[in-house]
Amino acid sequence: MEHLALTVQIFLKMDRLDLANKTVRTMQSADEDHTLTQLAVAWTHLAGGGAKLQEAQYLYDELSDKFEATVMLRNGSAVAAIHMGKFEEAEKLLLDAITKGQNDPDTLVNLICCYQHMNKADDLIARYIGQLKTVSPNHPFVTQLALVENAFNRVSGTYANGLIA
Repeated sequence: MEHLALTVQIFLKMDRLDLANKTVRTMQSADEDHTLTQLAVAWTHLAGGGAKLQEAQYLYDELSDKFEATVMLRNGSAVAAIHMGKFEEAEKLLLDAITKGQNDPDTLVNLICCYQHMNKADDLIARYIGQLKTVSPNHPFVTQLALVENAFNRVSGTYANGLIA
């Protein structure tokens, strides 16, 4: 079952939702109630979006009730809430995840995105960005942010120099 769950993750990274869904159907035919099957279903529902987002959130919540509300399960549920526009609910889930794993980079990224959508104060967002840069300087979010910041600074510098001259 583990290799099928890994295959689902690979297909989702490749943006091949069709193949991921096919693999999930194979997992469901083997054992529909297996925890990895439930997680894989939630992953594909998140990737597919739309009406399946609510079902993905239910699956994450069900797994949290059945086992323990882990950082990963809270993040999954929060991402589903963000996609559905339920930012206050997502914030509560992410703050709960922060208490379980204060320096989890995925939680920090999701919280930053949630706060951006909620138009929270810039200093609050900057604090979490700074924390993310400290705990995970090589995280893809941090590296992409650095690229965008450098590009902005380079371009804005050319305009500032043009206005001065």
